[in-house]
This record gives sequence, C-alpha cells and structure tokens, in this order.
Amino acid sequence: LVSDLRFLARSRVVPIRGVDEPQLTDRLSAAVGDGWTTRHEKVVSAILGGREVSEFQARSAERLLTSVGSRGGTCVTAGTGAGKTLAFYLPALTHALSVPGRSGTPRIVAIYPRIELLRDQLVGLLGTVADLDAQGAGRLRVGVLYGATPHDRNDAVRNRHRGWRKTADGLSTPIVTCPKEACGGELIWPNGDVDGRLLCCVTCGFELDSLVFTRDALASKPPEILFTTTEMVNRLLGVSRMRHLLIGDPNSSPDFILLDEIHTYSGTHGAQVANLIRRWRSEMSSPSHVVGLSATLADPVGFFSQLI
Repeated sequence: LVSDLRFLARSRVVPIRGVDEPQLTDRLSAAVGDGWTTRHEKVVSAILGGREVSEFQARSAERLLTSVGSRGGTCVTAGTGAGKTLAFYLPALTHALSVPGRSGTPRIVAIYPRIELLRDQLVGLLGTVADLDAQGAGRLRVGVLYGATPHDRNDAVRNRHRGWRKTADGLSTPIVTCPKEACGGELIWPNGDVDGRLLCCVTCGFELDSLVFTRDALASKPPEILFTTTEMVNRLLGVSRMRHLLIGDPNSSPDFILLDEIHTYSGTHGAQVANLIRRWRSEMSSPSHVVGLSATLADPVGFFSQLI
C-alpha cells in the first residue's frame, strides 16, 4: 500500500565536457610516457571523432592506461548519462588496438547484471567497433555469451529456449539489432553461413562480421572483447573447453574486467559475486585490473574494495 506519493522533476545535470582532443592526448602521452605511440593518438582520435570529454573521463583514461597489468581496481562513478561507458571504453579500446596482445586471450571481459543492459551496451560497442574499422584504426572482434548464445547452427534451430526464429532467409537473432545509427533493424544469420561468421540487417543491408555469437566459435578463436554475465562466469570456470575465455593461458590474462552497475551487487548476491570474482582472478596468471561503474553509490571506495 502507498500512503504518500511525491514527484520531483528537474533538469539533469551532467559534467561539462571541456577537454578537447589535443589536450587529452597531451595528458595521456605524459601519463603513459615512453609507451605512448602515434598508434594511440590515432585510436583516440577515431573514438572521439572530434568530441570533447569531461574531466572525470580524462582522469579515468589516464588512470586505466597506466593500470594495465596491475591487480587492483578502479571505480568510476557519475550520474546517469554522464558518460561512464566512454570513460571505460576510451582507454580500454585504445590499449587493445595500440598494444599487441597474446592471441587466444580476450583483452576485455565485460560483465553486466541484466541481459537487456548487456544487449543495449553490446549494440553500442558494435557500432563503435565498426566505425573504428572503417577509419582504419584497427579491427576488433566482440563475443557474446549468455543463454541465447547457441553452440552452433543446429542448436540455434532446435533449442527453442535460445530464442532464434526461423525466417525465409535464415535465423533471426534475439541477441542484438542492427548497430548502424538510426537503424535498429532485425539481424539475420543467413542460410548459407554454417559457421556463424555473419549477421545481415533486413532493413539497411548492413553486414555484421565482428560479432562472435556461437559457443563453438568462441571456444576455437576467442574474441578481443567478451560480453557475458556473472552466472556464465560461474559456469564457465568449471568447463575446460571454455574457461580460457575468462582466465587466458599461463602467459596472459585479460587486461580489464568491467563490472557495470556495481551497486546491484549488494546483500547476499553481492557476497556471492565478490567470492566469484576472487576465485576467478585467483586462477589467472596475472590478475586483471577490475573496473566498476555506477551512478548510485554513497561510498564507492568502501563498496568496491569489498567487492573485489
């Protein structure tokens, strides 16, 4: 029962974006030092596309680019719509495209607490990856692993719980829609593609070949970026043919683990996730740097330190 109801409407306040690209690259070059290259500058320029960033995004980029290989963590907090996602992916993608990594180990593992949030963020990142490739900044493959990810085409056809739908041209995916701006059309796994290398938009004709969307393909050739959930992490750590997606190999581990909406990891569920993260990182040859994002934490330092 509701005894009282109050409504408050006010304009959203977001940080001023006053750090331009030359200023940012100067700051990042100074922070990274001798490791900074023209490749870094090209990728940063391609990601920003002339946009300015806010001070917290610039500080996040400085922090993360100098934290690769460190076993600690970084918590980024800002209001909804302030640009926390860019604050992480700007430095993470810059590093992945500028510094060669070991083949067979994802550079970034992104964990999302809700499937709809995962799908939304995945569409946005696929658009960014396509733009970077088109500008010659480099090519990245993005993998997705949760309940709708089939083992292979037969599994997508036969297992109705995966959510793939038959059409005249192939199988309609429940995972993502077209990442092209202002499209959002349905993506089809064409009939002629048995191995799962392509999704085609029925609206604009865009061909998406950067998404790894079958478990067999993920296991045989891990992508540079993996989107998944805590439930899948818990399962995969016990699956010998898949666990390398999370922990890498004896010589390398993912550079970053992203935990989005970390305020949802509270109470009993939060304690379980904290134990999972510690078990996961303990099995890595070199523990990944963990990055947490949230808009609603009163004590981000204390909360995040207990979580990781």
